[in-house]
Amino acid sequence: MEAAQAYVMLSRVQSLGQLFILESIVPKKIYASEIAVKELNRMINTALNNKKSWNTAISCNIRSLSRNFQSFITTPNVLNSDVVCLQETWQTKLQKSQHSIPGFERHFNSAGRGKGIATYFRDKYSFAADVKKENYQMTKISSQALDIINIYRSNDANSTQFLLDLSEIFDNTKVTLVLGDFNICWKSERTNSVMKFMEQEGFKQLVSFPTHMEGRQIDQVFLFDPQNDDFEVTQQSSFFTDHDILYVYKVKIEFFKCLNSSNYHFRQIRFVVPMERTSLSGKEVVMLKK
Repeated sequence: MEAAQAYVMLSRVQSLGQLFILESIVPKKIYASEIAVKELNRMINTALNNKKSWNTAISCNIRSLSRNFQSFITTPNVLNSDVVCLQETWQTKLQKSQHSIPGFERHFNSAGRGKGIATYFRDKYSFAADVKKENYQMTKISSQALDIINIYRSNDANSTQFLLDLSEIFDNTKVTLVLGDFNICWKSERTNSVMKFMEQEGFKQLVSFPTHMEGRQIDQVFLFDPQNDDFEVTQQSSFFTDHDILYVYKVKIEFFKCLNSSNYHFRQIRFVVPMERTSLSGKEVVMLKK
């Protein structure tokens, strides 16, 4: 009997009353396909929920904190983070949210249905500032080395006032991440005054692909980086929201002289590291020829 045929036959049985064994069972005839086992092991090794990824800052339009919080916190790697920024929390100003994440402080900037933000952060960060307007909300948190500004901006927000408020809480002497749902497409609305302001102020946009199910790139991660630190973003879709989850991580690049080598002059080692931490959790090695 061929590999996996016992499984194929037994999978047709819906109850034990439908199973009839004639004579005896030959155990050696019941075995899995080597190709299937190899593929199963590959899937296990590459599955997101089995990977212990580097620590990240995360941004996600959660589309109701009350409805989707449990789904969000069980998403792979979201708890391996220093900061979690959520948009469209749909919490009222008077509502006392019970949604907490172990090991994180929390701050809610609520504005009602279809709006509002929540920011969760480790103890090396502290709350710095809030902006709460009808059509946009901002929360700034700070550590010694990094500022993060979490934003939700409605479609009909006044861009002039929005930029004035953002400028008020932005410190151009520190590395700063400005992230969230801007409701402005980076691909098709680059001439929008908000997008133009971010570029003129020296911010770099790190998101590369559409972030919304309709194909728009409306969730942004902007980096202001006078120290030239290296941050990157990866994206992951999820079933509970029509926006991608954005993972922001810091990359450290070092150069070393290659000794005892006639073929290579320098070696570039690229480490993916937790934000503001010293432990290294992954590396990519690139050899540069003479």
